[in-house]
Amino acid sequence: MAGVPANAGALVGKRLGNYELVALLALGGTAEIYLARIDGAAGFEKYVVVKCLHDHLAEDHEFVQMFLDEARLGAQLDHSNIVQTLGLGEHEGRYYLVMEFIAGMSLALLARRAVERVPGGRIPVHLVLGIAAQACAGLHYAHTRQSGGKPLNLVHRDISPQNIVVTFEGDVRIVDFGIAKAEERETATKSGTIKGKFAYMSPEQCHAKQVDARTDVFALGVVVHELLTGRRLFKRATAYETYQAILECKVPAPSAVNHELDPALDAVVMKALTKSFHDRYASAEAFGEALTKYLHSRGKLANSSDISTFIAQHFAAEIDDHGDRMRELLEGRPVVASGWDDGEPGSTSMKHEDAEELSQFEVIEGSGVEEVAPGDPDDVPAEATRIEMNPMALMA
Repeated sequence: MAGVPANAGALVGKRLGNYELVALLALGGTAEIYLARIDGAAGFEKYVVVKCLHDHLAEDHEFVQMFLDEARLGAQLDHSNIVQTLGLGEHEGRYYLVMEFIAGMSLALLARRAVERVPGGRIPVHLVLGIAAQACAGLHYAHTRQSGGKPLNLVHRDISPQNIVVTFEGDVRIVDFGIAKAEERETATKSGTIKGKFAYMSPEQCHAKQVDARTDVFALGVVVHELLTGRRLFKRATAYETYQAILECKVPAPSAVNHELDPALDAVVMKALTKSFHDRYASAEAFGEALTKYLHSRGKLANSSDISTFIAQHFAAEIDDHGDRMRELLEGRPVVASGWDDGEPGSTSMKHEDAEELSQFEVIEGSGVEEVAPGDPDDVPAEATRIEMNPMALMA
């Protein structure tokens, strides 16, 4: 494969501390991604994902510092709705990051496959709101996290359907804090630099102005709007047109696009999508409470059990496929990559100019690695981030 380092996958079979690397899952511009196993007494066994910085970058101070920033930030986030960072180590001069292994599907893929699998072609409204409410809980935790009595002032800056993972058990994980803004990062975004995916940016983010928790609220509002309507909100044919659409911020009420929606839901969603952040929900918690209040007012439930039941009902092929692929990887058998349009149940791949397809496991986390629908070009990252991939979530 073009551009793949000659020693790619060289760590398979080796031990990095307590972790035995059993398979190479993916490559990014700055790191290799491995499936790893922790063994213990009495048959104890656990799988994790190890992200190892490429050896030729080990001497590059900027890359190393960004890698360490990501690890330090992740270590301070311990919440059920945020992917866990489990450890940081060094092997023969190369840093590696250990992250939680997640068996599930990105919200992007879940929504896309719902078009063919679910009556009406969309995830049911109450489940969309329940998933968003879980995401709000994770975001609020991150936004209000403190370190040493001082606020981290963390902002994710890259909330999108690709960076929200729904596990097969119905739990939601926010992933990819690779370009998150935080007070304690030693590498800071240069003034006037835009980071994130255009189609989910807020107006202030497009202007490269100061961002805060309300920036992530806006991005999550875009996600909810798109799931409810089945249409992209700001995405246009070009990045420039997308950018202009966000700056104009002319957002139709969800029920004006999808006439089956309850008009009473419009106000809940539209408050997250105001052009001025002063008019938005003051926090992700407030957005989550509004979503939950609406559900309660309609006598609806949308907890993890409800989401899990929905996945089991409509995505059994993905669950089975996941187990099959895990067995293939652990047995050392190659897993053939495939495209989005091959029509095979559960077949997935990642597509990005800096990524090589090494398996049918999809790389979920990665500020530059996105899912691509057939005939639908990638959202263009406003700036290619230095840590293109830090996946810890694998899915069928």
